[in-house]
Amino acid sequence: MKTKKYIALATVSLLLFQNPVPLCANTKPNRLLKWLKKLRQITRYEIQMAQKTLRTKLLPPLYPHFQPNTYQQASLTLHHSIPILRLYGTPYQMGYQHGKLLSKQIRQLQQRYLNTFLADNRQKALEISKKMAPFIPPHLKQEIQGIADGAGLPYSEILLAHTFLDIYRMSACSTIAITPTRSQLNSTLFARNLDFPSLGIAHRFSIVIVYHPKQGKKIVSIAWPGMAGALTGWNENSLALGVMVVHFENDTQIGIPMTLLYRSILENASNVSQAVNILKQSRLTVANNLMLVDAQHACVAELLPSNPQFRYPQHHWIYSTNHFQTSFLKKYFPSLTYTSSYLRAKIIYRYLKKAPPKINIPYLQHILKAVCIKGINLQSMIILPTKRSVYLSLGSDEAARKKFILLTWQQLIHTTQP
Repeated sequence: MKTKKYIALATVSLLLFQNPVPLCANTKPNRLLKWLKKLRQITRYEIQMAQKTLRTKLLPPLYPHFQPNTYQQASLTLHHSIPILRLYGTPYQMGYQHGKLLSKQIRQLQQRYLNTFLADNRQKALEISKKMAPFIPPHLKQEIQGIADGAGLPYSEILLAHTFLDIYRMSACSTIAITPTRSQLNSTLFARNLDFPSLGIAHRFSIVIVYHPKQGKKIVSIAWPGMAGALTGWNENSLALGVMVVHFENDTQIGIPMTLLYRSILENASNVSQAVNILKQSRLTVANNLMLVDAQHACVAELLPSNPQFRYPQHHWIYSTNHFQTSFLKKYFPSLTYTSSYLRAKIIYRYLKKAPPKINIPYLQHILKAVCIKGINLQSMIILPTKRSVYLSLGSDEAARKKFILLTWQQLIHTTQP
């Protein structure tokens, strides 16, 4: 059965099934009422997101119109239509270059995407983002300030773009890591779909950002204009990561925004073990899964703020979607995201169980295509940590079904003057 049929079945079951919790003699009424309340909240939120998507599609299409350009050392170039932003210098300088070269696109996303996404919850989101600000490392605050100044926007607006993902949970990502033993390349492979509400806009605005800091590691981040954090990225030491939202009961905790925490990991860790140590010492804000892959190892960090756990490959491969798989963290949560997550995980597992002894890049592309959710599959990629290269598909809302472009490390870090 095709993925879209699974997703359609999940949608119908959650929206139409009137009594999703089995009633039995030992069901605790308070627990049942709490569960149903959460179901109503999540379903209402997911329906609202669908309504926002429909409304934005009635508006004239919005295009970023990326044009090659330079500012100081920084540059924006296009490689087979993929925009690559290369930044240099101190945190503030890199931020200012970012804001200057992409000011138009940052404003477009603020006005048409973020404002629509937050709608009536904007003030609440601003208040929470202010509470998170003290936990942001000073150099990342400087970079955010640089983006704001370069784009001519208030600092609070760029800060909000780095915290709204901690506040509003809506994602359906999938990741797979293959260890050297099962890899045809004899090195780790990291496959990743980033699925998130596009609202008819975000899928056109994805970019590659390459950081050349004055001090520290070179980093590549697959992101959006105005974003200093990392949802997917890797560094010069071959450490790669990708985040997947997890729906859980806990509300947002006050701490370092998740995308900025993951950027900090790429700045400070050289391998999976060091990344795990950083996570264990960090003040987490929300429940997430984080796939970590280096040249030899892989790990899924199941990040419940109160009790983070870490899973490692059992069959020379490991995968993760949008729910926890550690036994005592497993929990059904009333959302379409969770149901979709469970079904996608089953599909990935079946593909991996019947995989050839040596798994290659085309086979991983086939899996990514199988779990691609049309309309929200904004980015799809296979990262080769050892080579620090990537096969990347951007610019579509079903990216895994489009052409993947190879970007080597040398192509990424070296500027070709526009």
